[in-house]
Amino acid sequence: LDAYCNGINEWLQNNKHPIEFKLTGIKPKQWTVQDLLAWGRVMTWTLSHGWSGTLTRQAIIDKVGPEMAEELSILYPEENPVEIPDGIDINHLQVDEKFEAAKGPFLGKDMEGGGRGSNAWAVSPEKSNTGRPVLCNDTHLVLNTPGIWYLNHLHSEDGFHCLGSTIPGLPGVLLGHNEDIAWGITLAFTDVEDIFVEKVDVTNPEKYEYLGESRDFELIEEVIQVKGEDDHVEKIQYTEHGPLIATVTEHSGQTIALCSKSLQPNTILEGFLKINVANNWDEFSQGIEKVQAPQLNFTYSDVQGNIGLYISGRVPIRKNGYGNLPVPGWTGEYDWESEILHKEMPHVLNPECGYIISCNNKITDDEYPHYLGNSFMNGYRANRVKQRFDETKKLDFQVYKDLHLDFASLPGRRLKEGLIKGFRTAKPKAQKLIDILSNWDCILDKNSIGGTVYEVFLYTLLRNTVEPHLDQNLTDQYLGLGEHPLLLPVSELLGNSTEAIFTIFQNPNSKWVPSGKAALHLIEKSLVESCLWLEENMGNKSSGWAWGKIHQIEFQHSMAIKKPLDKVFNIGPFQIGGDTDTVHQTAFNPSSPYHATSWCPSNRIIMDVGNWDACIGISPPGQSGILGSDHYSDMADLWLKGEYVPLYWSREKVEENKVLTLNIRPK
Repeated sequence: LDAYCNGINEWLQNNKHPIEFKLTGIKPKQWTVQDLLAWGRVMTWTLSHGWSGTLTRQAIIDKVGPEMAEELSILYPEENPVEIPDGIDINHLQVDEKFEAAKGPFLGKDMEGGGRGSNAWAVSPEKSNTGRPVLCNDTHLVLNTPGIWYLNHLHSEDGFHCLGSTIPGLPGVLLGHNEDIAWGITLAFTDVEDIFVEKVDVTNPEKYEYLGESRDFELIEEVIQVKGEDDHVEKIQYTEHGPLIATVTEHSGQTIALCSKSLQPNTILEGFLKINVANNWDEFSQGIEKVQAPQLNFTYSDVQGNIGLYISGRVPIRKNGYGNLPVPGWTGEYDWESEILHKEMPHVLNPECGYIISCNNKITDDEYPHYLGNSFMNGYRANRVKQRFDETKKLDFQVYKDLHLDFASLPGRRLKEGLIKGFRTAKPKAQKLIDILSNWDCILDKNSIGGTVYEVFLYTLLRNTVEPHLDQNLTDQYLGLGEHPLLLPVSELLGNSTEAIFTIFQNPNSKWVPSGKAALHLIEKSLVESCLWLEENMGNKSSGWAWGKIHQIEFQHSMAIKKPLDKVFNIGPFQIGGDTDTVHQTAFNPSSPYHATSWCPSNRIIMDVGNWDACIGISPPGQSGILGSDHYSDMADLWLKGEYVPLYWSREKVEENKVLTLNIRPK
């Protein structure tokens, strides 16, 4: 870590700084190991889940009561797959045991009592046309420039050799391969955050009650420098459970504390560095154990022909309840009493089906003895990948490339063949949309007209169903708007409302739509309003309603907040297909439809395990963060087209294809 910081500081001292520093008048400080650890903590925080949805659920219950709120709960479609395949017990790998490669599931002893956004999959040698495993990964984050990822090939004389995607500010490779193993990551969406309502001591507001005792708040003062003004001192109060957060949410009248694994001591950097040098599943597992947060699905493969999946992160075991709603903090009855042991976290090696799919979908079936959460994505992306795998006897690189650009909408087909099929109306504008949906191929690419109608109608139907009972703000939060524009722009609820709306309209006893006649009226009303919106915003002729006209992405720079610097630094906008439920995921913030501003594939990598020179990847918008560089945005167009660059591994291939050599020699 010291060496990493020394490299940054050497560059800062001896090179011209990018133009952003001149425009802002900022002189960068020297980097320290503490900065590395703090940046790791920031990344961990942004990838942890649970607290925002907890507050939203409680607000909905307060508004409409528990019975109606239950209908809006996150529901996982039964037909969509879990990450640990059926028939596989939750594995118990003893990390101190010598690993022996074996075909078929790696099954340890039975456990007592029986036993959020990216894509990754691993394919076994038997399922791959190369006879070797293949591992693919595309991580879904907010697009920006400079891009958050940096393709990096690290090779030292001391034997360290690793290639893949890294994040500037963190040493090592976060996803990629070394000489022996490959790995990818997706967000696990396990629930590792709870909200505790604290009771302030009525006789002394500097104290709070816990287990019948009056305790002092722990006070931490953070000094925040403000340009042109005096320093701001932020005073943070801590309880037994964590920091009080009411002042940064809409709940300033309450005393609520956030208990989060992301705020606890963590050895994430040590974990990833262990993974970087692991030679087999056993050593890989030891690295996973050190990644105590964030909670990730690690997809695995090695040159011996094995494929696997291991879930990282410490997941709490609660004394009572599931943490889905705020709970009393002063009694201690809802405290975290322990955490799931690493060896008991879900993992599998060499499933019989010959592949592993991890798309933020549900991790295990309901037989798993520990509570992991209920905020998993709905599994439509995983189901689509599974469809392609099951219909193809031998998988090749073209299948993987096609999946990275796959815009098939499974819920779109469900709406077309269920909610809309056979629907007829005397209202011309409603019938106009019905006809378009009836002829839609359920492919949500940027040129799709039916896809536009589907998205606008579904969004309007959701609003018309829910908003009269809640209100606009609470509906936004239910659809996934986060508690804070910077700390949490969107919550783990984003993307889960589609399944709820299907369930409501299939339920004859629904409290939201109390009768069949009311349901038909609501559908018709939403169709008419959708048509009016489309005609007003996209023209009267449906031929001009291509999805990409209103669904666009842009690589945004932090300087773009100051107009007209957005025209200088930003890259785009570009028309794009997809939505939250397509394999090529492009989510939009529910408060500002329909631009893809929430998360998109921020990099892609396809690894031919063992034939490392055949690996390919892409990391938009470019490798350089320096405005004016040839590599500032040269990957954006390739990424849009679904193209890749070679990720050469051998010294021979690197020398053969090199364009520029930069020698950096420390003094």
